[in-house]
Amino acid sequence: MVVAPSDEVLAEAKANPGMAALAQGQFQQASDGNAVMFIESVNGNRFHDVFLAQLRPKGNARPSVVVADSGELSQQKDGSQW
Repeated sequence: MVVAPSDEVLAEAKANPGMAALAQGQFQQASDGNAVMFIESVNGNRFHDVFLAQLRPKGNARPSVVVADSGELSQQKDGSQW
C-alpha cells in the first residue's frame, strides 16, 4: 500500500534540499529541525518502508506523520525534486 503524503509534507521536503541526501536505515532530521525521515532501504530512486514526520505546525498545517511501503524521488527538468 502506498500512502500519498499531504501537500504540506511534500512542500516541506521540497523546501529542504538537505532532505535530498537520503541515507537508508537511519533517522534523518531536516536542517531546520521541522521534519524527520526514515527510509529502510534505497534502490536507485525508489525507497522502501518510509516514515516522514513534520514535527512543528507551519501556517495552517498541523504536525503530521506519513508512513508508506514505498516511495520514489523524481527530478524534474528544472532540477527540482519531489
